[in-house]
Amino acid sequence: MVAEIIWKRLYSYLIDMIIISVPMYVYMIVFWDKFITITPGNLLMTALMIQFLPFLVYSFVAEAYFGKTVGKKVMNLKVIAEKNRYKSVLIRSICRLIPLDLITFIFLGDQLLYDYLSNTKVMYQ
Repeated sequence: MVAEIIWKRLYSYLIDMIIISVPMYVYMIVFWDKFITITPGNLLMTALMIQFLPFLVYSFVAEAYFGKTVGKKVMNLKVIAEKNRYKSVLIRSICRLIPLDLITFIFLGDQLLYDYLSNTKVMYQ
């Protein structure tokens, strides 16, 4: 059961990343001239603005208002907040920036670190 939800969550994440990445790559192609002139000092901030910020906003809005992202809908999953939904989902979204989060399945069972820190669970519908 735990292995099944891990795979469903992984596929859900990949679907969401495709949904976010395709428009971002189109944006980069359209504005390629601006991207090739980025200095190394501005590269990190640009990468954060292009990839991570849209994903965090997408995740927060989808999970706060609908309880799931498109990837979770396809995989029949839903985010359940134990207390204040908006606060929990905001914490969950911000905690997604923690690297190596997937390894926490070993210690927390069917939860990721950001589920644990935000008091949320991902359940089958």
